[in-house]
Amino acid sequence: MFRLTGLCEELRAFSRKHGATYVRMRTDEDLDSVIRRFVARGID
Repeated sequence: MFRLTGLCEELRAFSRKHGATYVRMRTDEDLDSVIRRFVARGID
């Protein structure tokens, strides 16, 4: 589990460094709902 946590942190740092968006989700989550939540968060 600790290796996975480290990998996720590295991916998040890489994304931030390169101006990309990092979204972590669980495998049992519906992709559509995650995308909707992400898009709604960015709308002001």
